[in-house]
Amino acid sequence: MGLDDKNRPLYMISIAAELAGVHPQTLRSYEQKGLVTPRRTSGNTRMYSQADIDRLNLINELTSEGINLAGVTRILDLQSRLDEREEEVEDLRGLVKQADRTAIHATAELYNVTPEQLAEIMKSMFGDRLVPELPKDVTSASAKSDTPVPLPDEEVMDDDDDA
Repeated sequence: MGLDDKNRPLYMISIAAELAGVHPQTLRSYEQKGLVTPRRTSGNTRMYSQADIDRLNLINELTSEGINLAGVTRILDLQSRLDEREEEVEDLRGLVKQADRTAIHATAELYNVTPEQLAEIMKSMFGDRLVPELPKDVTSASAKSDTPVPLPDEEVMDDDDDA
């Protein structure tokens, strides 16, 4: 069952209640408290998705452990926020990988070396811990020579030198 399928409203309240192991009135109460939000048909019939059933099962699990509905609401809210942050982190990881690829290619091109040669130069200068792993899609196609060109030594300027 795909992600979209999981959110498709399939079950009327009586079936959803049976699947979740609760009374239909409990589902109405959960809806009123904002714990679950079933979709509605044009005739105003509540329709529950598999995601709703999974959520109801989690609610049942938490309440059976002694957590009251206010606590369940807080846990579900925190879980939702955590899921959102995890999505943001994944998006940011993708952006960092893209920036790494761009920086590797640009620096390699600037110094007329392959990305692999650039990585070796950086390792010799900084050690393995400061050199990002070369992305798998970075190739030597941009190589302009077979021999690595050493990077020039860069002097660090102190602000105190101006005085």
